[in-house]
Amino acid sequence: MIRFVRRSTVRNESRLTPSSRTTLERSPRKPMHTTTLAQRCLCAALLTLALAGACSRGDGRDRDNGATGGRAPTTTATAATTSVAVTTPLQSDEAVLAAYREFFRVFDDYSREQAAFDPADFKTRFSPVAVASGGEYEHLFETFQLDRLKGLVHRGGEGDQRRPRITERQPARAVVEDCADDTGGIWDSRNNTWAEPETPGAHSFFRVVLVVEDNRWKVTSVGGEDRPCTP
Repeated sequence: MIRFVRRSTVRNESRLTPSSRTTLERSPRKPMHTTTLAQRCLCAALLTLALAGACSRGDGRDRDNGATGGRAPTTTATAATTSVAVTTPLQSDEAVLAAYREFFRVFDDYSREQAAFDPADFKTRFSPVAVASGGEYEHLFETFQLDRLKGLVHRGGEGDQRRPRITERQPARAVVEDCADDTGGIWDSRNNTWAEPETPGAHSFFRVVLVVEDNRWKVTSVGGEDRPCTP
């Protein structure tokens, strides 16, 4: 709103000299265009009303457009945040089954070798797939050490299949059951004979427990019910 500035009032005639008053009284044809105080107040009131109306119209535009000087208001969109459960590679079923298969790959390869038992070599190969303290690691350490001393190795079963399925799943523990082919046998390399003959077409039940150690799945126990199974 424009600020209203008061003008100076009309001069008081008492301050005029007599000659000037006479001149004013004797000059009716050339009247002095003076403005009375009432007229000035009336003009000021009209100007105030006009300015108030303009401001009122301006306020309406401001309400429509916001405090943007007549421009369209800017709208800021806020993206909704959605919580999504993220599954890490370690916590996937594929990681559990991959660890299960890798354990038996190492197991099969090692059991087919005919060589003196080397504790350091055993540790290098089995530590990544089996829990190092207790459980299946120590059981296999003792079993393979004795087999190597006796000259016992595994033969056959190279084309065997495994059919694992996860039956229990926790963040750091999983149970895998399998009805796997078991068609190989134990060969006595010293006497060149079968200590345990091959069993073509046989299938054996396995129950394997895996836990998380060193940020990876490892086998902690291998059990079964000593019974055949049907794939």
